[in-house]
Amino acid sequence: MGLTMPEKSMLAFVATLLILMAVIPMAYPYGHFLHLDGSPGVIDGRIPDADPLSKAIYLLGDLLCHQQQDRSFIINGSEVAFCMRDTSFMAGVAAGLLILAFDKASSYIGKSRPTLVGAVLFATTFAEWTLEAALGIDVPEARIATGVVSGIGAAFLFRHKVEPMLFPTA
Repeated sequence: MGLTMPEKSMLAFVATLLILMAVIPMAYPYGHFLHLDGSPGVIDGRIPDADPLSKAIYLLGDLLCHQQQDRSFIINGSEVAFCMRDTSFMAGVAAGLLILAFDKASSYIGKSRPTLVGAVLFATTFAEWTLEAALGIDVPEARIATGVVSGIGAAFLFRHKVEPMLFPTA
């Protein structure tokens, strides 16, 4: 089946965002983007001076993510624009779309219960978050792994549930 136009657009957006998130910290002096901690849904304004594109990426992270430094990837001494879980989720969405691009994988997933598979994969982050909160532990590796797995599940759910609702065929 390959990817549909909405899936190609999503893949291009997520891949571009991930590339920019990796490249921008390297374009500035060591440690330029630090202490961004804030609250999702609020522009906290802790972003240092930067060019408009870099500022836009970090503002997007500021709006959508808590950006806690101890839960973020560090490149060139700087936090990336999104936390580990969110960055890993985006990477998982890209990986999920690439999996769906291959006809064999797509047809196998289509023969199984794609919504159930997507939902179970997507739910891993909620399970990990709940477990970490209940046990009072912090396991960055689990956050990264479940972020990727949940992103793959989100790509499957997008194809099999969201996309048909948003873009019905005639």
